[in-house]
Amino acid sequence: MFETEKCLIKVLKISDYVDIRNLYTNDEVRKFLGGVQSDNTIKKYLQICLDQIMAVIIGLLEKSSPIILWG
Repeated sequence: MFETEKCLIKVLKISDYVDIRNLYTNDEVRKFLGGVQSDNTIKKYLQICLDQIMAVIIGLLEKSSPIILWG
């Protein structure tokens, strides 16, 4: 977790789905980001992110080459 006065960055969890859905379905937030997304798209995005987190954890445990994430 990383936190400043105005920002909190934490590891994504499945329980964050409601907050993520609220961001991806908000007209004002999505105005310049491709529009509101469907529940199916949001679930796919969340699953990809969770899979990447697991890949990083496994990579660290196996001490393999670094994994670069882009979201």
